[in-house]
Amino acid sequence: MSKTLLVASLPFLALSACTDDLGGPTTPLSAIQSGVGVEAENNPTDALGNTRPSIDLTFGGGPSAVATETGPCPRVSDDVKATFDGAAMTLVQRGGWSGAWDGTYDCDPIELELDGATPAPGLTSTIVISEGSTTWTIAGVDMLTADFTLVQAPTREGQPAVLSWPSASAFHDTPYIALLGQGGGPETTSAPVVSGNTVSFTIPPHATSDATIQISADRDVTATTCDGPSSCYVNLAAGAQFTMTVP
Repeated sequence: MSKTLLVASLPFLALSACTDDLGGPTTPLSAIQSGVGVEAENNPTDALGNTRPSIDLTFGGGPSAVATETGPCPRVSDDVKATFDGAAMTLVQRGGWSGAWDGTYDCDPIELELDGATPAPGLTSTIVISEGSTTWTIAGVDMLTADFTLVQAPTREGQPAVLSWPSASAFHDTPYIALLGQGGGPETTSAPVVSGNTVSFTIPPHATSDATIQISADRDVTATTCDGPSSCYVNLAAGAQFTMTVP
């Protein structure tokens, strides 16, 4: 009898507090001194159905859970635009002060997103943020590339499986891996062993037939261009799925 194992990604989850935008004057992009954080995601096996590649970028922001909304806190107008490889992004949060449910105040970041971005394997992708004559540019290679490869498949239970991420120089941290049986209960794999852009783990003996191995992984993407922001940070969270038949 053979057993089919699936290597799949574990979706990333995010929680946020409920706040109310307090409005106020807007800040020109040219007057904002801030780094930009880019969160890219390309996870075709997301269990929640968020399978379209996406780009989310944030900048500005500041203290949270403070007693009063005093001090600088940039809030942009609707004239701030952004594109990813020419595709328009949506301004989903303008920044500025907001009131939290517990009576404190948060300086919210400015956020733009694109759901349905197009990966460009091996090529440079470019993000452009603009308002009037002010333009910020961020670029990086393989910003959405999820080219996971099954380097070694186990030929029987108890042998290691090895995955690599060729477009990554290294994982950002140790990937999380779980083996789920037919009943949904977890079974123990060996602790993942990371070496550069490869990770290995052992399928346990007597693994449940048609089990699923879930893996979540992310890596840093080098910003080859960071023109305008004070700094640029790009991170990609990705996943893939492989079928392995174990005798």
